[in-house]
Amino acid sequence: MKKEVYTVQSSGLQQKKWKRRLSLAVPILMLLAGIYILSLVFAPKLVPYLKAGEIKKVVNSSMPEQGNDRLYIPKLGVNASLKNGGAEVMNDGGTWHRFPERGDPLTGGNFIVSAHRWKTGKTPAETIAQSPFYNTDRLAVGDGIFVDFEGKRYKYEIFDIFNVEPEQVEIEEPLSIGEKPYMTLYTCTLKGEADGRVVVRARLVKL
Repeated sequence: MKKEVYTVQSSGLQQKKWKRRLSLAVPILMLLAGIYILSLVFAPKLVPYLKAGEIKKVVNSSMPEQGNDRLYIPKLGVNASLKNGGAEVMNDGGTWHRFPERGDPLTGGNFIVSAHRWKTGKTPAETIAQSPFYNTDRLAVGDGIFVDFEGKRYKYEIFDIFNVEPEQVEIEEPLSIGEKPYMTLYTCTLKGEADGRVVVRARLVKL
């Protein structure tokens, strides 16, 4: 009889221990999950502070590679591939050269480039890689944008920044005859595509 009572008491104590451990584990796990989510959200904000100097060195010292078209925005710490094709080229953090027939650094026209503003990955590093235009709001008139295109490097200088509604596709229209060429770089607002787009216009300048 005593043995049975002891067994019941021991079992009860073990259950209490597990409940206590569980009650401690749940808030700890919730805290860790919260920290992880915050790291995904805020990691891209740090890129300009961590990468700006590195990108400046790249555009000042390295030479463009044939077949490795890229876009650099030193102020934002952006160093991303520039690719033709469909929207899938942005999935790995690349930038999308839309409507190549409407413009590029070599032929002029409306040189249109788009990329993701914010796309979460499994890790902070993956989120950073997939969100090259996250810090677009930091750009200002006069800031430089560099493009490696067909083995040559081109420098653009921002002359206008504005927002448009989602349906305002005229930002991608070909230029009129006699209109001075420019780059149209755009991305979604931080509220998402349905909220509209941030548009950056820049003109080619001599290096």
